Amino acid sequence: MKEQIPLAFPLRSEATFENYIVEDNGELLTRLHSLVESSRAQTLWIWGERGTGCSHLLYASCHLLHHHSKRVAYIPSRDWNLHSDSLVGYQDFDMVAIDDVDLWLNRPVPESELVELYQALQNSNAILLLSADRPPSQYEYALDDLKSRFNASECYRVLDLSDSGKIEYVQSQAKQRGIELEEGVARFMLTRCSRQLPDILTMLNTLDSKSLALQRKITIPFLKHVLGL
Repeated sequence: MKEQIPLAFPLRSEATFENYIVEDNGELLTRLHSLVESSRAQTLWIWGERGTGCSHLLYASCHLLHHHSKRVAYIPSRDWNLHSDSLVGYQDFDMVAIDDVDLWLNRPVPESELVELYQALQNSNAILLLSADRPPSQYEYALDDLKSRFNASECYRVLDLSDSGKIEYVQSQAKQRGIELEEGVARFMLTRCSRQLPDILTMLNTLDSKSLALQRKITIPFLKHVLGL
């Protein structure tokens, strides 16, 4: 079955549950896996600071449900035009995942669209999966209807990885790119560079292309040279 996404927002193929480092997020992972068996309307709000993996979990949930022949749609709010893009058509999916939903809040027109989508998904026993950097109760809303609905959603915090978990994550992402990254190099990246996982992935992509171009193994001296450390 072809994945149905009304607008061109492809899912990151590498962001699955199989390569997610769980650590203290086991309860949330179990809950997200249970969505496959869902036959009732549900609204889940997951939140965490930037770099804790909320987007990864939304991607992974979409991949999982799609694998089980569910109709899924993913909306990255940072690439969404709140003035012109429309949610028309999204009510026909089994799950709609909206990343950074906080960007929609305290804006009357986008909130009205969210209320309509919420109600449509409720009526069709579908799932609304949302991510933000805070719980729903900590935001300002333009519409009381949306405020009450989101505050009543299931809410889970995504806990940050430990240093060892981040090293494991960096090494696993490097391996997917065909890079054998020694633990010492991964640890150096976390110590001397950004500790935010999206930034680390950007660095890995840069290192990957540079190492291929120069035919060099990624070592600490090479990393210092490429990143100007």
